[in-house]
Amino acid sequence: MKKRLLILLILIFPFTGTQLLAGEFKITGTNLSNSGLYFYTSGNGTLNADSTGIYATVDTLQLQIGGFTIKKNQSWQNLKITTTGAGSYDIEIRSKAGKVIHSQSGLTSTVSINLSSISLLSEGTNFQMYLTLNADSLMVTQIKATYSGNSVICYPAPYKAGSGDLTIAYDLPANGKVTIKIYDNGGKLVKTILNESYQSAKSTRFNNAPYWNGKSSTGRLVSTGVYTVVVDVRFLTSAYSDYVSYFRLLIIR
Repeated sequence: MKKRLLILLILIFPFTGTQLLAGEFKITGTNLSNSGLYFYTSGNGTLNADSTGIYATVDTLQLQIGGFTIKKNQSWQNLKITTTGAGSYDIEIRSKAGKVIHSQSGLTSTVSINLSSISLLSEGTNFQMYLTLNADSLMVTQIKATYSGNSVICYPAPYKAGSGDLTIAYDLPANGKVTIKIYDNGGKLVKTILNESYQSAKSTRFNNAPYWNGKSSTGRLVSTGVYTVVVDVRFLTSAYSDYVSYFRLLIIR
């Protein structure tokens, strides 16, 4: 009977796969060819990419970088192109199909573009970028595109209580107050895991994420069933929106 119940719970609840953390694509002169993105060049100029940055010599060069890819439930936040030296460049952001959805020309210094304000870059949308570089002393030292998931991930999932710790990872792009609580399937509070203020990136998937040993506030291992991990994040700056995120988790005894 217990086996049948567990199989039924697994079929009913999608415990993994849709809730994703924030991240970034970062391109420099040293990782352009192995950044996980693809690039092409056109024009008579020569592309140079080394430890000093990305730049053009001889003539004007257009650099196309594609493969900026996110998944459903993730949203683009910002694109920052950091430059040094004198000169100018143009930028176009295009959809996967090649439609221009944002452009700026005659740029002479570092630029930051709010991708979340571009309506055609909706949740889960991919894009490509075109940079036109002139053969002068202007150098692109870094290209960084960031995205947010405002979410929580717990692993392993399903989780076997008493067999080790459950890791709880969440998105914290800026300093904030974080509260993590676990509720049973009836909505009753099982335990408060965290209620603290943290610095940006204090708790992410690979950096000091909090753990839970599967015990309730009374010190007993919880029973088999479906539980909800609730992460409530209140940022200390208005630049980010507060969020509450949920993770449905099957726990097995």
